[in-house]
Amino acid sequence: MDNSSEIITAFQRGDQQTALGVLYRTVLPNVRGYILKNSGSEEDAKDIFQDAVMILYKQLKMNKLEITQSVESYLFSVARNLWINKAKRDARASYVEEVPEPTPDGRGIMADLISKEREDRILGVLDQLGERCATLLKYVFYMDYTLAEVTEKMGFSSSEVAHTTHYRCKKKLINLVSGNTDFKNNLLVGE
Repeated sequence: MDNSSEIITAFQRGDQQTALGVLYRTVLPNVRGYILKNSGSEEDAKDIFQDAVMILYKQLKMNKLEITQSVESYLFSVARNLWINKAKRDARASYVEEVPEPTPDGRGIMADLISKEREDRILGVLDQLGERCATLLKYVFYMDYTLAEVTEKMGFSSSEVAHTTHYRCKKKLINLVSGNTDFKNNLLVGE
């Protein structure tokens, strides 16, 4: 049963309670089932579902939602992708040293939720650069490390070497992304 128009109308008129009621009734059980089958907990399911709802709400509020299926299907897809990304991050975190969280940019929690999908796209491109470049760019852009800190952290012989490597990695990233219009269009979603 497609409740898309009811959900969208309720959100647009500010009746979040009705919209959320429909979403909790129709989508949460599917999200819960998916996450529980994929090594998650009840708490994980609730958190992921709430994050997905916030992304949906933000997209609707900014009139940037272009879905080709029902709102319920869209929301389930967002939740599934959030869970997959969380599982990947958790798996990576068990194998690498713990790094500080990125510094907040002051845009608020909803912007952070929307940016998860964009961040995953960016991380996918960074992985194409090779481990050394990806690590360097993550340190500089996500963790706001100075080149002196990068020099020490990555074992460069000098700040000049770190600076040159940073420049080359950034150039390589720009070349990789510049011809990919699909990536650029998707990257700008939510801004």
